[in-house]
Amino acid sequence: MGNKTFTNPNETHQVGPPGKTKTYISPDGWTRYGFKVLGKYQDGNAWLHPFKDPGNWYRAFHGTGRAQAVDFGNDKQSFEKQYAPVDAVASIFENGFRPARITVHGDGVYCSPNPKFPENGYVATVELDTQEGKKKFKCMLQVAVNPDAVRFTKDKDIWVAPNPEDIRPYGVLIKEV
Repeated sequence: MGNKTFTNPNETHQVGPPGKTKTYISPDGWTRYGFKVLGKYQDGNAWLHPFKDPGNWYRAFHGTGRAQAVDFGNDKQSFEKQYAPVDAVASIFENGFRPARITVHGDGVYCSPNPKFPENGYVATVELDTQEGKKKFKCMLQVAVNPDAVRFTKDKDIWVAPNPEDIRPYGVLIKEV
């Protein structure tokens, strides 16, 4: 999907199948860099495009701030912990999601419909050398979740996709801090 900087703190939309839509909250203050996902899945593009199609999946957010080597399928892999959240974004796009290691709300992949929620411990800050010197950024994934498969928890800010195939990344969100 396309790149977009979100600047409206009050922007919301109803997304999902008729009769069971959910509110999509725009991630104010973040810039999305869209992944090339149209045509990637055999079931077509209605899960994501066009926006507000009755076949759209719910929109949510997934933080990678707690990523570890084991999340990349090799706990002996050498990597810099500081960059694990960024490496996790790339790994998820290439290989799909892995179920959570800590499963307070049951097995599956965790996400939140609230873009502010992942920042409370699920999004890490990464320091990078840029042409303008060192800068700090946060990143998280913008995802679509299958409305027929998502499990809603008692906490309105936590959703669980029991099957990793029922949650799809379509962009990385980046914010300078």
